Amino acid sequence: MCDKTWRPNNEQVVHVRVETLDKVDDTVVSFTDEHKLFIQAKENISVSDREWGKLWANVGKQYSSTDFNKEKDRIGLYLGRDTFWDLKELAHVQDK
Repeated sequence: MCDKTWRPNNEQVVHVRVETLDKVDDTVVSFTDEHKLFIQAKENISVSDREWGKLWANVGKQYSSTDFNKEKDRIGLYLGRDTFWDLKELAHVQDK
């Protein structure tokens, strides 16, 4: 997503922040058209209500925060142990 291949503005990445201080705090991808994809990735999450409650509370806080544009931005939740060697597939998630 960060190479020089031509992409439409809604797919062209201009900045990636990893382990951010946002509520959904794993990765934030910024695109040329100024929308952001906030990615919450969980490799191992307990089946307990407490862990899931905390996760959904954080997603809600991010969605309600002033730095989240409800008209443009998206929150992505990824569960499992997949390794993203090439993040191109994430670029196509935000508008679908």
